[in-house]
Amino acid sequence: MTLEFWVPLEKAQAFADTCKDLFEKGKATRREIAALVGKLMWWNPAIFNVKLLSKALQHQTHGIDGAQLWDEVVQFSQCSMRELQFWTHNTVEMATHRKPMILPRFEDLEIEWARLESGGVPDCSGSACPLGGRLVTDGGPDGWGATLWLPGVQVPLRGAGKWRQADIASGKTKQQAWRKGWSVILAVLAFPHT
Repeated sequence: MTLEFWVPLEKAQAFADTCKDLFEKGKATRREIAALVGKLMWWNPAIFNVKLLSKALQHQTHGIDGAQLWDEVVQFSQCSMRELQFWTHNTVEMATHRKPMILPRFEDLEIEWARLESGGVPDCSGSACPLGGRLVTDGGPDGWGATLWLPGVQVPLRGAGKWRQADIASGKTKQQAWRKGWSVILAVLAFPHT
């Protein structure tokens, strides 16, 4: 079993399109900028250097203490424009790389490289998946999803569900670590006989 963070390609493409639109406008409300930066911060576990590559955009929302200032339209700084351009052109490609939850061993990197060369279809034979399969999970604000690849099976198994209302009401689902952890637990429970 491998544990990794990643951004679905359709979400990455939608984000790149938003960046392109904002770049073309050259301005946005501080609320729109904060939403953009917030999305990037959620992706920090999945995409390397998110915080470093969005510093100018983050700066555009600093010092806001009144509700009316959030709806103020501001011009993007030159640095913010470069960052928007970077995210427009690189988000989808960066989302194709999966980031492990733990530091990999050299042997793991070789296996991952072989997987990428195979077009992203995991090789679940031998040492590539020592436990006999590969489980990929994701947890969002509303629910979780999982895909399980097994050796010799062409079509992966999929599972998904919504969080319990009690967990949403308590605020647990706002914590990324909680969502990621429970996604793994619920995924393992979803595939009990495999």
